[in-house]
Amino acid sequence: MSQNTFKPNYHFDAQRCRHSINGTNVVRHCYHFTNSMNQLAMAVEGEQHLKEAAESSFYQILSAYYSQQKINTLADKLSIAEQYWQTVGMGKLQLILTDSQLSAAEMIHSHVDSGWKKAKGHHYKPINFIAVGFIAACAALFTDKSIGNYEVTEIESIVMGNEKSMFEIKVKDVTHGN
Repeated sequence: MSQNTFKPNYHFDAQRCRHSINGTNVVRHCYHFTNSMNQLAMAVEGEQHLKEAAESSFYQILSAYYSQQKINTLADKLSIAEQYWQTVGMGKLQLILTDSQLSAAEMIHSHVDSGWKKAKGHHYKPINFIAVGFIAACAALFTDKSIGNYEVTEIESIVMGNEKSMFEIKVKDVTHGN
């Protein structure tokens, strides 16, 4: 069990109307913003771009934090990642390890799903593109790999009527260009 606690340093730049946590600009728990991005991505078949942008962004944010705070153990990295997800208001996410590898994730509360359901009701497919990117970034960080090495799939989704969202994580087969 990790003894480390995520230490957010909040700042609001009133002149530019920008929030930041630990020096990185963030949009905190705004389902209006996230669902607008999700809808735009779905309209232009850009879901993969949104996932990749999230993976790249969260990889950089968490990597910098781990380095600055000297977070080295897998348990600490996992705990900090889960706390970060909650701190930015995205929901409650549990990252699940199997043999020291991130194998699955479970989200028992999703601010994105809740907002979507409140505004539009259930949806016929998952919408947690940002969560998919976040989880892929965590999988890469936990194994000291670069981004793009993991395929994350949302296999159950709150917005589709499931009790929780479940994510499956697999190493990409890069030998065949997939």
